[in-house]
Amino acid sequence: MKKGFLEDGYMEKVINYYIIYFFAILMPQILMISNKGGMFDTAYKGGVLISFVVVYFWFLHNKNALHISRNSAIWLITYILGAVIGAGIANELEFGTCFLIGIISVVYLCFISLASNVYIEKVEIDKFALCYVFLIIYACIFNLVKNGTQIVASLKMQGAGNFSSFFDNKNTFGLFLFCGIIATTLCLNRVKQRKIWYVALVFILINLIVSSSRTALFSSIAFLCIYYVFSNWKKPSVWMSAILLIGVLYYFTINVEFISTFLENHIFRNDSSMLDRNIMAQTTLQNISEWGWIFGYGENADSYMARYTGYAYFHNTFIEIIATGGIIKAFLYCILAIKAITMSIKIYKKESIKIGAIFIAAWISYFMYSFGESVVLLNGDTQGFIMTFLLLTLPQLYYNSYQKEERFYKYVRRK
Repeated sequence: MKKGFLEDGYMEKVINYYIIYFFAILMPQILMISNKGGMFDTAYKGGVLISFVVVYFWFLHNKNALHISRNSAIWLITYILGAVIGAGIANELEFGTCFLIGIISVVYLCFISLASNVYIEKVEIDKFALCYVFLIIYACIFNLVKNGTQIVASLKMQGAGNFSSFFDNKNTFGLFLFCGIIATTLCLNRVKQRKIWYVALVFILINLIVSSSRTALFSSIAFLCIYYVFSNWKKPSVWMSAILLIGVLYYFTINVEFISTFLENHIFRNDSSMLDRNIMAQTTLQNISEWGWIFGYGENADSYMARYTGYAYFHNTFIEIIATGGIIKAFLYCILAIKAITMSIKIYKKESIKIGAIFIAAWISYFMYSFGESVVLLNGDTQGFIMTFLLLTLPQLYYNSYQKEERFYKYVRRK
């Protein structure tokens, strides 16, 4: 067994800790007491993360859990140094900024470095997707019960409603629905009772449509299309069925007045939000100085850039990465993305076409989502965590599991 890997007796615990941590940081949203971006939110999630780490190591009692590869150590040290220098450039090197740097560092250790040190059976890994889908179904039901009357009324009016279930706003709800589509597709291929997961997909898509979160909706549709293409690459009959379905949907879109009116008023509506986001992006880039391009302005760059943009958020993942960490952080994040995508391709080619296709489609659709919203991997908030887990941790866990099976079969054949 590879040095640094946890022994069999500890494997099943790891995924349970991940699930507990996720629900713990999501609890303020579920109880509807979250103040996104406020001190309570940051302190609470930081406290939960620290508690998670203490409990994690306390119960594992295994020195291999602390094993950090040389590459991981170099990545982490480079990130911390760059983040500290960037915060110093913006004169934002205070406790809050250092706290955020610490959270991102611990998230990297727990969900990237440690994930590479464990072998978990795929049935155990499936638990996270299963629990997440149940949560999203509950959120969808809560949304329809809470906002049912307003949703029906909004369908007859022009403009978007703000139907967000128990989340902060419709865009946050949209992100979790988008992740719900990915998790449900995973359950569709890994968990029994396939018909239930098709119903769940439709139900989540309906909530995405009525939530009017267009970035999440378009990204979800892109994910499903890309997944369909990669998982049915060599099946002409499936392709013909897909083309026929698209033709039928197009016909109804054009000829059914209610559908065409709804799409025009809610999905393809004209408003100032996209223009505002373009202005924010351009203003941010225009006000990054020479050293800022290299190191950024620290993890509190949103408050620093608000002096120029007038907004305390970026609405673009790529812009936020450059603003907070400059080229150094962008390079470090490219390393994470390339590693995860490479593992996804290996799973696709050698182990499971369906599972590999899910992660490849998830990455492509995440890149698309990142142009309209800002969700940076490794951030300690719930949005950052769920994307980190889906795009970085899960591919690593499945890849490790497939590698273990492959080595076992080779051993059996030699015998």
